Amino acid sequence: MEIEIERKTNWSDVRDAARATMWRLPDGKEPTSEWKRKILLARHSPIEALIFKVTMKDIPYWVSVHLVRHKVGITHWVSSQRDDRHENEVPRAEMPQGALVTHTMQINAQALIAVSRKRLCGQASTETRQVWAAVKKTMESLDPDMAWAMRPECDWCGGHCPEMKGCGARSPLMEVFR
Repeated sequence: MEIEIERKTNWSDVRDAARATMWRLPDGKEPTSEWKRKILLARHSPIEALIFKVTMKDIPYWVSVHLVRHKVGITHWVSSQRDDRHENEVPRAEMPQGALVTHTMQINAQALIAVSRKRLCGQASTETRQVWAAVKKTMESLDPDMAWAMRPECDWCGGHCPEMKGCGARSPLMEVFR
Protein backbone atom coordinates (compact mmCIF):
# COMPACT_ATOMS: atom_id res chain seq x y z
CA MET A 1 0.00 0.00 0.00
CA GLU A 2 1.16 3.50 -0.82
CA ILE A 3 -0.55 6.73 0.23
CA GLU A 4 -0.09 10.08 -1.53
CA ILE A 5 -1.77 13.31 -0.47
CA GLU A 6 -1.72 16.54 -2.44
CA ARG A 7 -3.07 19.82 -1.09
CA LYS A 8 -5.50 21.45 -3.54
CA THR A 9 -6.36 24.55 -1.50
CA ASN A 10 -4.74 26.33 1.43
CA TRP A 11 -5.63 27.37 4.94
CA SER A 12 -5.75 30.97 3.75
CA ASP A 13 -8.78 29.91 1.67
CA VAL A 14 -10.47 28.67 4.85
CA ARG A 15 -9.62 31.87 6.71
CA ASP A 16 -10.92 34.00 3.83
CA ALA A 17 -14.16 31.98 3.75
CA ALA A 18 -14.58 32.53 7.49
CA ARG A 19 -13.87 36.24 7.07
CA ALA A 20 -16.55 36.46 4.37
CA THR A 21 -19.15 35.17 6.85
CA MET A 22 -18.24 38.10 9.13
CA TRP A 23 -18.43 40.79 6.42
CA ARG A 24 -14.65 41.06 6.22
CA LEU A 25 -12.60 41.19 3.05
CA PRO A 26 -10.23 38.34 2.20
CA ASP A 27 -6.64 38.99 3.20
CA GLY A 28 -4.99 35.74 2.10
CA LYS A 29 -3.13 35.35 5.40
CA GLU A 30 -2.18 31.97 6.86
CA PRO A 31 -4.05 31.39 10.15
CA THR A 32 -2.34 30.18 13.30
CA SER A 33 -2.30 26.53 14.28
CA GLU A 34 -4.54 27.35 17.26
CA TRP A 35 -7.14 28.97 14.97
CA LYS A 36 -6.99 26.00 12.59
CA ARG A 37 -7.64 23.53 15.40
CA LYS A 38 -10.47 25.63 16.82
CA ILE A 39 -12.32 25.84 13.49
CA LEU A 40 -11.74 22.11 12.85
CA LEU A 41 -13.20 21.25 16.27
CA ALA A 42 -16.15 23.56 15.66
CA ARG A 43 -16.59 21.97 12.23
CA HIS A 44 -17.78 25.29 10.80
CA SER A 45 -18.53 25.34 7.06
CA PRO A 46 -15.41 27.30 5.99
CA ILE A 47 -13.33 24.14 6.56
CA GLU A 48 -15.02 22.76 3.44
CA ALA A 49 -12.74 25.13 1.51
CA LEU A 50 -9.71 23.03 2.55
CA ILE A 51 -9.40 20.33 -0.11
CA PHE A 52 -6.95 17.48 -0.60
CA LYS A 53 -6.39 14.81 -3.23
CA VAL A 54 -5.76 11.46 -1.51
CA THR A 55 -4.48 8.50 -3.51
CA MET A 56 -4.34 5.04 -1.92
CA LYS A 57 -2.46 2.58 -4.15
CA ASP A 58 -2.76 -1.20 -3.82
CA ILE A 59 -5.60 -1.43 -1.32
CA PRO A 60 -8.07 -4.34 -1.34
CA TYR A 61 -11.16 -3.73 -3.44
CA TRP A 62 -13.46 -4.46 -0.49
CA VAL A 63 -11.69 -1.81 1.64
CA SER A 64 -12.24 0.65 -1.20
CA VAL A 65 -15.94 -0.27 -1.07
CA HIS A 66 -16.01 0.72 2.62
CA LEU A 67 -14.51 4.12 1.80
CA VAL A 68 -16.71 4.82 -1.22
CA ARG A 69 -19.75 4.69 1.09
CA HIS A 70 -18.79 8.18 2.26
CA LYS A 71 -20.42 10.64 -0.14
CA VAL A 72 -20.60 14.14 1.31
CA GLY A 73 -17.62 16.35 0.53
CA ILE A 74 -15.85 13.61 -1.44
CA THR A 75 -15.50 12.54 -5.04
CA HIS A 76 -14.10 9.03 -5.55
CA TRP A 77 -12.25 7.45 -8.46
CA VAL A 78 -11.48 3.72 -8.14
CA SER A 79 -9.48 1.80 -10.73
CA SER A 80 -11.85 -0.17 -12.89
CA GLN A 81 -11.95 -3.95 -13.10
CA ARG A 82 -13.62 -3.82 -16.53
CA ASP A 83 -12.03 -6.30 -18.89
CA ASP A 84 -11.63 -3.65 -21.60
CA ARG A 85 -9.82 -1.25 -19.24
CA HIS A 86 -6.85 -3.27 -18.02
CA GLU A 87 -4.63 -6.20 -18.92
CA ASN A 88 -5.41 -9.13 -16.64
CA GLU A 89 -5.72 -12.84 -17.28
CA VAL A 90 -8.54 -13.08 -14.74
CA PRO A 91 -11.95 -12.02 -16.11
CA ARG A 92 -13.77 -9.35 -14.13
CA ALA A 93 -16.46 -11.82 -13.03
CA GLU A 94 -13.77 -13.95 -11.38
CA MET A 95 -11.78 -11.16 -9.72
CA PRO A 96 -11.59 -11.65 -5.94
CA GLN A 97 -12.77 -8.98 -3.51
CA GLY A 98 -9.21 -8.80 -2.25
CA ALA A 99 -7.90 -7.70 -5.66
CA LEU A 100 -5.76 -4.60 -5.25
CA VAL A 101 -7.03 -1.30 -6.63
CA THR A 102 -6.04 2.34 -6.63
CA HIS A 103 -8.57 4.59 -4.93
CA THR A 104 -8.26 8.34 -5.39
CA MET A 105 -10.50 10.88 -3.75
CA GLN A 106 -10.84 14.62 -3.70
CA ILE A 107 -11.93 15.36 -0.15
CA ASN A 108 -12.52 18.41 1.99
CA ALA A 109 -11.58 18.82 5.66
CA GLN A 110 -15.15 18.26 6.88
CA ALA A 111 -15.27 14.92 5.04
CA LEU A 112 -11.81 13.91 6.30
CA ILE A 113 -13.16 14.31 9.83
CA ALA A 114 -16.36 12.39 9.00
CA VAL A 115 -14.51 9.47 7.39
CA SER A 116 -12.05 9.36 10.29
CA ARG A 117 -14.87 9.21 12.83
CA LYS A 118 -16.08 5.93 11.31
CA ARG A 119 -12.94 4.39 9.79
CA LEU A 120 -10.62 4.93 12.78
CA CYS A 121 -13.28 3.43 15.08
CA GLY A 122 -12.58 0.08 16.73
CA GLN A 123 -15.72 -1.27 15.04
CA ALA A 124 -14.30 -0.64 11.55
CA SER A 125 -12.66 -3.64 9.91
CA THR A 126 -8.99 -3.95 10.84
CA GLU A 127 -7.86 -3.58 7.24
CA THR A 128 -9.99 -0.49 6.61
CA ARG A 129 -8.76 1.03 9.86
CA GLN A 130 -5.15 0.33 8.81
CA VAL A 131 -5.63 2.02 5.42
CA TRP A 132 -7.24 5.09 6.97
CA ALA A 133 -4.61 5.24 9.73
CA ALA A 134 -1.99 5.30 6.94
CA VAL A 135 -3.87 8.22 5.34
CA LYS A 136 -3.80 10.04 8.69
CA LYS A 137 -0.08 9.31 9.14
CA THR A 138 0.68 10.69 5.68
CA MET A 139 -1.47 13.74 6.46
CA GLU A 140 0.62 14.40 9.59
CA SER A 141 3.64 15.32 7.48
CA LEU A 142 1.62 17.53 5.10
CA ASP A 143 -0.82 19.17 7.54
CA PRO A 144 -0.40 18.30 11.23
CA ASP A 145 -3.45 20.36 12.23
CA MET A 146 -5.70 18.46 9.82
CA ALA A 147 -4.27 15.13 10.98
CA TRP A 148 -4.87 16.19 14.60
CA ALA A 149 -8.62 16.47 13.88
CA MET A 150 -8.80 13.05 12.19
CA ARG A 151 -10.08 11.08 15.19
CA PRO A 152 -12.42 8.18 15.91
CA GLU A 153 -16.04 8.85 16.89
CA CYS A 154 -15.43 8.18 20.59
CA ASP A 155 -12.96 11.07 20.77
CA TRP A 156 -15.66 13.37 19.39
CA CYS A 157 -18.18 12.02 21.94
CA GLY A 158 -16.23 12.88 25.08
CA GLY A 159 -14.51 9.51 25.31
CA HIS A 160 -17.74 7.53 25.01
CA CYS A 161 -18.79 5.14 22.25
CA PRO A 162 -22.00 6.01 20.37
CA GLU A 163 -22.13 2.69 18.49
CA MET A 164 -25.02 0.32 19.17
CA LYS A 165 -22.45 -2.43 19.68
CA GLY A 166 -19.09 -0.87 20.53
CA CYS A 167 -15.63 -2.36 20.49
CA GLY A 168 -15.45 -2.27 24.28
CA ALA A 169 -12.57 0.23 24.52
CA ARG A 170 -14.84 3.05 25.73
CA SER A 171 -18.00 3.20 27.81
CA PRO A 172 -21.25 3.48 25.82
CA LEU A 173 -22.52 7.01 25.19
CA MET A 174 -26.05 5.70 25.80
CA GLU A 175 -25.15 5.30 29.49
CA VAL A 176 -24.48 9.04 29.69
CA PHE A 177 -28.04 9.78 28.53
CA ARG A 178 -29.79 7.31 30.85
